[in-house]
Amino acid sequence: MTRKENLLVEIYNLRNQIAEIKGNKIVNIVEFSQTRKFRDEAAEWKEFELKLRIEQLKDNLEKAKVEAAQQAAADAFYATEQGQAFKRECEEKRLLLCFEHSNVENSTLIELEIAISNAIGAQWRVGNLSTSYVELAVVDADNKKIFGQSVSIHFEKSRWGDGQQRFEINVGTCGSHDILPSDRTCSMAEFYVGIGKLHANIELLEGIRNTLFGYAEKIANIQRGA
Repeated sequence: MTRKENLLVEIYNLRNQIAEIKGNKIVNIVEFSQTRKFRDEAAEWKEFELKLRIEQLKDNLEKAKVEAAQQAAADAFYATEQGQAFKRECEEKRLLLCFEHSNVENSTLIELEIAISNAIGAQWRVGNLSTSYVELAVVDADNKKIFGQSVSIHFEKSRWGDGQQRFEINVGTCGSHDILPSDRTCSMAEFYVGIGKLHANIELLEGIRNTLFGYAEKIANIQRGA
């Protein structure tokens, strides 16, 4: 074999060791090294590239050994009575945190929706709430978004503790549409009038901002308790 082919064999040997640790399929190096594909692959590499790859794989092999040892220790622990009790405790805690998260999210959505629908229109709904984003939309009788359009509010406190806050709204275009539709039950006016009312109602906007930042803080406290 050439020097590069010997280096490539070493690469496949290291890959096989990693694959064996992880329970993956290994390559029959003896058979593969006799193929045209192996020789072509060796020819494509530069020698220094092969040596560099070998060093990287050696590092990966050591990491795989450490991870395997840690997993074996964890499996051995969870096989004990103490480990089973700890696992049940973790699962119960996870379910409790999920329940608390769901309660906070639902109550926040209800609070926001009541405030918004009362102020800018009964057909406005709130959804897709996260700790940095919430969506507002006009819906029909089946609670589906009208026009396929929504408004997104993005909020975030500065991570640097300087008191800066992000509280922004993004209103996209609804595109070309009939301004005198035969069905006037859900007109575009409701959407744009609602947006105007939202921008003009400073008290409502301040309430929304306080509710959203309060929600993010509650969720953060729940997650810290995980």
